[in-house]
Amino acid sequence: MPPEDSWIIPLEFLEREIPHSYVDPSKPGRRRTKKRRGVRESFPQKRISVQYLCSSIATNFAYVASDALSIALFVAINNSFVKNN
Repeated sequence: MPPEDSWIIPLEFLEREIPHSYVDPSKPGRRRTKKRRGVRESFPQKRISVQYLCSSIATNFAYVASDALSIALFVAINNSFVKNN
């Protein structure tokens, strides 16, 4: 990459002013302190992530599809064997 001094940048890009992104003052930003449990609130001890759930469902679906294919092949082979005898 050439040094920054040799870059040729059009003047319209250099003079362009980029406005700041709009921040809605009514919406709070990040919490500065961690949320603490209230008197009658209970926090779950262990949360299951969505990614873990989706991956386990996909894995189980793959096993079910594989088993269904095996069963279909078994039935097809047995049907052809019965018809021939």
